[in-house]
Amino acid sequence: MVNTIAISTDMETLFLIDDNRAIPFQLLGTKGIIIGLLDGQLTVATAAQPPKMEADIEHPTNGNTATRIASGDDKIKIVRLSITKTAWSTVFDRKNAALCFIGATEVEIRASGEGELEFKADLEFFELNKGNIYMRRTKDSIIVASLPFKEDKGRG
Repeated sequence: MVNTIAISTDMETLFLIDDNRAIPFQLLGTKGIIIGLLDGQLTVATAAQPPKMEADIEHPTNGNTATRIASGDDKIKIVRLSITKTAWSTVFDRKNAALCFIGATEVEIRASGEGELEFKADLEFFELNKGNIYMRRTKDSIIVASLPFKEDKGRG
């Protein structure tokens, strides 16, 4: 069976679920974590150091659920996932080597007949066959950034 990733309900811990084990990785640390693929399986490691990001990722999200942050390199995708009123989960599509973050806005419990529930889902995809993913939690959000593989310039 393919392993998977889950995020705790408090959005502070990512779990790599592999071979009947749940291996925790803290998202609150200043270094963050790196997610990648090894022979088609998900891998997770604590980042040696956070990647350089030109955008100021510490700013509050102002209630936006998922916000794309401009980066100096058009190959790098940086997304800020708000955790103020949104719970995030993940799905790994092995066929397409894509890790999807799914966010659902806060859901209210109502008695029937009180009107429709407002539900909005946000989706953010990252292709793991093109690079790794950096992930870290700030005060009110989770920062997810693509880390494209470096092109091999060949041996000179």
